[in-house]
Amino acid sequence: MQDSVLTCLVFIIFGVVLLPFVLMISNARKIKALQSSMQKLSQRLAALELQTSEHAAAHSDATASPLTTVSAPVPSAPVPAASVAAVSPAVASIIGELPSRVETPEPPSPAPAKARPHVPIEWEAFMGVKLFSWVGGFALFLGVVFLVKYSFENNLITPAMRIVIGAVIGSGLIAAGWFTARRNYRVPGQSLCATGVLVLYADIFGAHAFYNLLSLAAAFVLMSIVTVVAFLLAVRLDAQVVVVLGLIGGFLTPPLLTTGQENPFRLFGYVALLNAGIAAVGLRKRWDYLFALAAAGTILTQWAWAFDFTVARANAGFLIFLLLEAQFLAFQYLRRKLPPPENWSTYAALVIGFSALAFAFCFVSYAELAARPAFLFSFTFLADIGLLALATTRANPSRIAGPAGAVVFALLAAWTSQYLTHPLLWWGLG
Repeated sequence: MQDSVLTCLVFIIFGVVLLPFVLMISNARKIKALQSSMQKLSQRLAALELQTSEHAAAHSDATASPLTTVSAPVPSAPVPAASVAAVSPAVASIIGELPSRVETPEPPSPAPAKARPHVPIEWEAFMGVKLFSWVGGFALFLGVVFLVKYSFENNLITPAMRIVIGAVIGSGLIAAGWFTARRNYRVPGQSLCATGVLVLYADIFGAHAFYNLLSLAAAFVLMSIVTVVAFLLAVRLDAQVVVVLGLIGGFLTPPLLTTGQENPFRLFGYVALLNAGIAAVGLRKRWDYLFALAAAGTILTQWAWAFDFTVARANAGFLIFLLLEAQFLAFQYLRRKLPPPENWSTYAALVIGFSALAFAFCFVSYAELAARPAFLFSFTFLADIGLLALATTRANPSRIAGPAGAVVFALLAAWTSQYLTHPLLWWGLG
């Protein structure tokens, strides 16, 4: 009895979840047929307008007065002077009244090009395709979650089978989304792929955190692979929602699957590779807002690591913050060389640079590090140099150089007021 109830519940859930997709595909076909009909009507209208204009031009040519052609004068034998002198005065007066040259009318100037009409938002297509696809994808994700939750609470499936079923469902959704998008149903395919990516992230995290079926290293590698797959799908399917989900999942992987005591170079090496993948997608597809999202994820990861900052982490923090600032400066340089112009990459490099300057205050808060002015000021100088280099690419450099100089001045003032001694005086004056 319990198995039959579970089977009925599974069919009901999948029926409710798949209903929006069926309606969405049906509406998409209707919209596609209407667009095809409108295109045919537009072509027929253009052909009729062309025939009408040709008929009007032929009619105007027929009613116009015929043009007289003037034949070129044929050279003749020289006329004797006596015969020239014999021309009557009346003929001479008529010849004198003839115009010396014939003025031809100027060709008509071409009509100015019409302004491109504003394309209105196709609310029917949005409501019939995109909205239903998004709602359907979210409903499908919730259906999978509730089904798994029900099986967990009633111990109907073993933990290993739960993880396997979750992986199969996630992979199946991605495969179905891929084939759906390849059949010109782009929006439903993107929604299915995005849902599959979410299911795989949740499945891998549950396998490690709840059931201990995967080691920390294995879960980390698998979630990284899912992130790479999400980026590739976003590029091939032109799906921004997939790359955003991959970005979020990529930055959530370290806090979900690490303890905070790992090698910082391994952690931020992963972040740098993640940023490189995001930047590659942003540069290729011109999705410039991805630079800002990558910068936000990088800063959150940096300061989550710096929250437990100690003197032993100073050397690692020195390299991590400066190298990540250099990475985003490189992103801004590469994006600036490509059309069209934008500001997102500049804003991303800007906040990463100021994050590095803010990290210098962590050094000042430790007397042991503040007593090493060469270490402190070299970090501050290099972080400020990056911001000044960014300022030179702007039309108004003072908007970046001014705030950067103010932060450096505040840092020097804090160090001078707390740690300046006679042996360190030449550092304060230099």
